[in-house]
Amino acid sequence: MKTVLLTTILVFAAGVTLAQPGPGQGMRMRLLDDLNLTDAQKTQIEKIHTEAMQQGIDRRAEIAKARVDLGQMLKADKPDQSAIEKKMDAIAGMRSDGEKHRLQTWFTINKQLNTEQQKVWKQGLERRKTMGRTDRRGRMYRDGRGRDFDGQRGFRDRGPR
Repeated sequence: MKTVLLTTILVFAAGVTLAQPGPGQGMRMRLLDDLNLTDAQKTQIEKIHTEAMQQGIDRRAEIAKARVDLGQMLKADKPDQSAIEKKMDAIAGMRSDGEKHRLQTWFTINKQLNTEQQKVWKQGLERRKTMGRTDRRGRMYRDGRGRDFDGQRGFRDRGPR
C-alpha cells in the first residue's frame, strides 16, 4: 500500500514538474497572453515557433558535429591549418545562419500581428533583452550573452567585492 501511494505521489510530482515552462518560456507565454491573439494568430504563431525550434535543433546538431570534427582535426599528428580554418569558418557560418534565422522568425511572427499587437510584441522583447542573466553564483552578466564587461566568458576570480 505504501509503495502504491509513494509511486502515485512520484508520478504526480513528475507530471507537475514536466508541465512547468522551461527557461524563458514563462516570459514568452506571458508575452503571448499580453498580445490578445486571435485563435488564427495563435495557430499560425505556434506553427512558426515549432518550425523554428525544429530547424534550430537541426542547426545546433550540425554545429555540434562540426565541432567534433574540428576537435579530431586538432588532435591529428600533423594538423592541417588550412583545413582547420575552413572548418572554423564553416562553424562560424552556421552560427551566423542561426542568428539570421532567428531574425527572420521574429519578422515572420511580427507580420502576423496588427499594429497594437506589434507595439506590445516589441515592448515585450525589449524587456526580455534588458533582463540580465546570472552566472552560477547568481551574479548578473553585463550584456545578457554570458559575457562580462571585458568580453570574457566564464567565471573568473575577481578578488574581493
